[in-house]
Amino acid sequence: MSGIKKFIEKLDMVPEGKELSLRQKITLVLWGLTVFFLPYLYVPYFIFQKLSLYPLVLIAIINIDKWWKLCWNNKFLRYTAFGIAAFIIWQIISLPFNLGLSNINFADHIKPSINEAITLVAWYIFLAAAFMFPKEKIEKTFYWCITTVFICCCAYSVIEILHFAKVQWATDFLGKSIHYLIKGVGEYFNWHPPVFWDSPRLRSVFSEPSNFAVLSTFTLLYYGCYFWLSTGWKKMSGNILLMILSFLALCGTQSASGTLALSTATLFFVILFAVFFRKFNKLKKIKGIVFSFLLIVFTFIIALNQRGGISDWKLLFDKATDGVQKQVVSEKKQVVPEKKQIVSGKKQIKFSSSSNTRLIHLKAEIKLIARKPVCGYGEYGNVMRQSLWESPEKTREVLLWCKNEDFSPPTLNKYTGIIVKYGIVGLLFFFAIFFPAIILLYQAVNSISPEKWIYPLILCIAIATILATCPINVLFYSILLTLPLRLYSIDDSAERKNQ
Repeated sequence: MSGIKKFIEKLDMVPEGKELSLRQKITLVLWGLTVFFLPYLYVPYFIFQKLSLYPLVLIAIINIDKWWKLCWNNKFLRYTAFGIAAFIIWQIISLPFNLGLSNINFADHIKPSINEAITLVAWYIFLAAAFMFPKEKIEKTFYWCITTVFICCCAYSVIEILHFAKVQWATDFLGKSIHYLIKGVGEYFNWHPPVFWDSPRLRSVFSEPSNFAVLSTFTLLYYGCYFWLSTGWKKMSGNILLMILSFLALCGTQSASGTLALSTATLFFVILFAVFFRKFNKLKKIKGIVFSFLLIVFTFIIALNQRGGISDWKLLFDKATDGVQKQVVSEKKQVVPEKKQIVSGKKQIKFSSSSNTRLIHLKAEIKLIARKPVCGYGEYGNVMRQSLWESPEKTREVLLWCKNEDFSPPTLNKYTGIIVKYGIVGLLFFFAIFFPAIILLYQAVNSISPEKWIYPLILCIAIATILATCPINVLFYSILLTLPLRLYSIDDSAERKNQ
């Protein structure tokens, strides 16, 4: 034991002229790696699946002697832990009721609940680790890690764009070189999509465009707020360029979820900026007006692009190739028969849209919730497939989910997914996890200047809106949510007084 204590003391020694000990440096590096590995949570590469969990396991082990003191002395972390524990306990309590109306075995039934619990605990470790360091250190680490990973995702999307433009080497690079890292993708339909997305929508290393849209929406607002608060032309111009890059990426995803999240966040920012306009200095007023203008313009353009009002990406890239240009010229001679075909198939095209598919899923979920509103179904795959199969309307995607028994069909959003799994009571316990964050926001509003809490609030609103539009993984949005929650926190009375 004495040897272990001496080893820990050496890890905690802070060298002269340094701010952090060796253990703190290792923890901060692992914390940053968790952010860097964020896109690889649901990439189609099997070897990278849930890669963000591994640094968190190491953080938990390295700081095993600090967790109790850290989490118990911090009210926010303590009550958040109570919320997570209550949600996990409800999963266990509701299990017997779920098994009573289920046709699957116990192991298959409890596996999703275990995964959900592990994910929440992993996020809590990530959140608690953020309170081991000053805000400035966490903010700087998060900035550079999220910037690096976003640029890497955009670089991968450049290869996607070249593939859409029918550049052969890009197609070979993605389709042949990387294909060997993908397990069974492109040959059989499962949760992982094929090597190339069916429609010309950017998805980068993510499993679908909506997940890339989540990251792009977050970074657009994130860099925009940094532009608003930062000083110096280099920082401001750099954040503007990254904001424009995020806008282009979000346009490329053509995601309704990202469009709605950006619209909601823009509306809230413009309102809050107008309400507290007099409390800002002259420079922040000018930059706030510029930021509001850019948000409104970006939102308008993205909304038009989502509805196909500006350009069709596929048509844009097709026109850049000579072969397709000749094909278009030859097809102009057949305009009349094509018009008839389009008219006859117009209803089918509309019926196969993403919105119609989600509407079908929502109707199926409402039927399931009406049957078991309190406890839910736990592992809902079988009953969800049955409910979708009974639906009078079916798209191609719905039929594929009905036939695919390896994965549960996705729900409309995260909230309805929790209700179907754990009932309305489970949703209340899920909200209880974030109830301390609401208290934290209330304290921040009453204690610090508006620009200090408007910035993280906008990020939280965007993430909450995304949760209402797509069923993304808990760890994915929770890691993005960690920075705003850490920035809200007021560490001590001295900091509160200075603010």
